[in-house]
Amino acid sequence: MDKEYKLKYPVGDVKSVKMRRPKVKDLIDLQQLDIDEAERELLLFEKLTGVPKDILKEMDMYDYARIQEMYAGFLKG
Repeated sequence: MDKEYKLKYPVGDVKSVKMRRPKVKDLIDLQQLDIDEAERELLLFEKLTGVPKDILKEMDMYDYARIQEMYAGFLKG
C-alpha cells in the first residue's frame, strides 16, 4: 500500500510525494554503490517516489523529515 504526503513547502510543481513500499532489492541495488549514506537515502527515496533526487535536494527539511518518517513507517509493519 502506497503512502502520500502533501508538502507543506512545495518545490516547484511538486506539491505532494507518493511513496511505494520498499523491497529488499531496492536496498541491495544501492548497497553496491560507493556513496555516503545521505546520497544513498536520496537515491532510495527517488526510487520509491519517482521524484528526481535534484527535487528532493531542494525540499524543505521539515518536509524531508516527514518523508523519512513515511519510509520508517513502512519498516514498522
